[in-house]
Amino acid sequence: MAQIADPQSFDRFALDYDRFVSLLPGQNTAWLLGLDLKGKRALDAGCGTGHAVEALADNFEEVVGLDLSAPLIEIARAKRARPNVRYVVEDLFGLKDEDGFDLVYSHTMLHHLGITARAWST
Repeated sequence: MAQIADPQSFDRFALDYDRFVSLLPGQNTAWLLGLDLKGKRALDAGCGTGHAVEALADNFEEVVGLDLSAPLIEIARAKRARPNVRYVVEDLFGLKDEDGFDLVYSHTMLHHLGITARAWST
């Protein structure tokens, strides 16, 4: 069976990760913004330091940025806070949100989930 990377390993290089993503502004969000999606609520699952959350906040009334890494969320809160944004340190499978979302976005996160590794090995 394939080895699953520890998703919290981003804790060790959170500042470097944010600097790297900031070198290419819009790289992960330009196509998303080009879709001109609008709505009440959006979720960025595995939001990292909040680059996509910040972009989504322009078109959604409320955006929830969720990540397992507390250091990444701390950076997101410090650098990319908005009145309509809430950052949560949580496992995606542990998220309790009865209101639902109009959009669920995720970029380079799903491969960290054990279910995906099992799917590739079958």
